[in-house]
Amino acid sequence: GAVTQLLLDNLKTGETYNFTVAAINSIGTGRDATMVMFTTIPNIQNLRVSDITSSMINVTWDAPSDGYTVDAPYAEATDSSTGGEPIIIPSMVANSTWHMFGGCDSFREY
Repeated sequence: GAVTQLLLDNLKTGETYNFTVAAINSIGTGRDATMVMFTTIPNIQNLRVSDITSSMINVTWDAPSDGYTVDAPYAEATDSSTGGEPIIIPSMVANSTWHMFGGCDSFREY
């Protein structure tokens, strides 16, 4: 059957990877699609949630040791009333090791 996704593991932090795909059928192999290039980033370490109110949460973490920063994060929740579509809550106030999210709904898991 057709393969439309691929999960890669054991990638190294800070490494750049290049990928192309091509269709293969009984006639042969098609042209390569446009190459996609990406660089892996480190996982957030020691993630903590604090200062929880009925509509705000504050999230903090340890700064990565290799100089990476976190820009424009968001919180995500699933809304069962819309068939499980994700709800994205953008960060209100932020720096490289903490973000405050507002407009959160009580009793919703983020």
